[in-house]
Amino acid sequence: MAGWAAAESIRRADPDRAIVLITADAGHHYPKPRLSSAAGEGLAPDEIIMRKGPEQAAKHGVELLAHTRALSIDRDRRRIITARGGVPYDRLV
Repeated sequence: MAGWAAAESIRRADPDRAIVLITADAGHHYPKPRLSSAAGEGLAPDEIIMRKGPEQAAKHGVELLAHTRALSIDRDRRRIITARGGVPYDRLV
């Protein structure tokens, strides 16, 4: 949720900026406060998803790298190192 909140905020401030969201999970959008109550209600994780990751990415013009674990940050070369390779960045959140 923090990644989506940052991406949405950046998008509002700059409609043309390239945004890449790297996440180890599927990148689905869900209301974070709903996590604790959903567990208590016995709901499955899929039952609180508001929007699937690819749909959320398309809505906000974000490149979503789902199921991608960030292994390290190469600050000298300004790249996030993942198992899929390096992802360049200008600014990193």
